[in-house]
Amino acid sequence: MQNLYRSLLKQLTRQYESKNGNRIWRSILSLNFRQNPSNLSLKDGENILHYLQGAGEYNRLMALYWPESSLSESEKISKTANRVGLSVPSDLSLGEESNQQDTIISNKKNVASG
Repeated sequence: MQNLYRSLLKQLTRQYESKNGNRIWRSILSLNFRQNPSNLSLKDGENILHYLQGAGEYNRLMALYWPESSLSESEKISKTANRVGLSVPSDLSLGEESNQQDTIISNKKNVASG
């Protein structure tokens, strides 16, 4: 039971705590084991451990073989265009930048006309 607890803590630390500092799952697990360790069945703990290990392996493989999955939509579009030898026009590459440029231009027109 102690090995299971350590393995669960290790997986939770790898997948949740190290990425975003989320210590909630770790504290819940620790609290449950301290209060009543016999309440948790060994089989359920092993199932949770296998699920966490599988989810971690899935995320690792996705990052290894399909790194584009973590890109934003505009980054995906520009990478696709670059792959076939094209480039995305600057006014379409990032919608936020073009909106900022439009705002600057309209502000300059308002100052010039006023």
